[in-house]
Amino acid sequence: MNPDTSSSYPANRALNLGAFLRVMAACWVLGLAMLVFAQFPWLVERVYAQGIGAWIALGLSWLTAWYPYSMGELIMLAAYSAVPIGLIVVCVQCLRRRRQWGNGLARYGLWFLTIAHVLAVVFYGAWGLNYMRADVFARQGWERLATGDDAPEAVAELAALCEELVAATNAAYIAAMGSEDAGEPSTPSLSLREMDAEIERALDRMADAQGMPPGFKGRRGPFKPWLGSWVFTKLGIGGMYFPWTGEAQINMLPPWSGRPHTIAHEKAHQRCITSEAEANFVGFLGCIYSDDPYVQYSGFLFAQRQLLGTLARADGDLAREIAQKRVPGITRDLEAVRDFWDQHRGPAQTASRAFNDAYLRVNRVEGGVQSYGMSAELLVLLAREQGGSLMPQDPAK
Repeated sequence: MNPDTSSSYPANRALNLGAFLRVMAACWVLGLAMLVFAQFPWLVERVYAQGIGAWIALGLSWLTAWYPYSMGELIMLAAYSAVPIGLIVVCVQCLRRRRQWGNGLARYGLWFLTIAHVLAVVFYGAWGLNYMRADVFARQGWERLATGDDAPEAVAELAALCEELVAATNAAYIAAMGSEDAGEPSTPSLSLREMDAEIERALDRMADAQGMPPGFKGRRGPFKPWLGSWVFTKLGIGGMYFPWTGEAQINMLPPWSGRPHTIAHEKAHQRCITSEAEANFVGFLGCIYSDDPYVQYSGFLFAQRQLLGTLARADGDLAREIAQKRVPGITRDLEAVRDFWDQHRGPAQTASRAFNDAYLRVNRVEGGVQSYGMSAELLVLLAREQGGSLMPQDPAK
């Protein structure tokens, strides 16, 4: 930069192009190394998902455990604010002729690209490589169900599971609330701290019963309530795992009936499970292995909704007949959930869903956001392995 330019535009900054390019080049090298590593799913499973990655996720969740709310929420707020604020500052400097447009925009762009490169590498190094594991079907040795199978025997199998789940949900609701209808949307008796500890214990019991890898067990940092839950409500988000801090983040505004399952779902992500279908599935298992009836209720309620929805596509009359066996309090809870999300529908939810769909597809998740519903298939396959039942199994057997 010559002296004349510097004195005419005092806010100009040296581009330091070489330094930025070296950082981005290092990110590309690390990214390519991870891409090569990802071509061997068995290696990702043994070395990363059950080893390095599990320890990183565990360590991050405990490093951030001291703060009672979501650090990830603060980081997202800072990041989303910094991008436009930085650009506004540059534009103001240029408009006031304190800085050249080329200098300001070039340096802003270099910072943006470099930080994006670093965040991407940290994301895949800290957690994202788990997307490259073999899927849950391969790991469990399960053969996938035929798409659109509505043969009489398949419908009968679904109906039997739905009957079992409706009965189990009714029993859990009555045990938790003391009657068939509490007269208002249900709530748990546990505090947030107690619920976190209970779900952690339940996930460990489930891990023993289902033969999960050793790295799955062990307590993680607590789930974190969002201070800005209303923002995530408008986006249609009930919970989120933030891999840069290892936090399971929860929206505290939706009705309580689905919240324990959401917590268990996000805690599955803390245990290196990336697939949304598998996280839903593990969340269900984590709930039903709980000793608390309300946590059990949330898990059973999730599963019956999944399988009744699947049954309805094959035999709507039969699905309605089974659903009518719910106790009144469960119907009240389901209506409360439906009404809550209906009143917040809008463009923000549509945009959020589209972004999530693109994110999942980029990470090779089959079906994008549709993968959330694929947990119904996992429920059926588990029931087959357990002799036609989805009830908790005795770890000693």
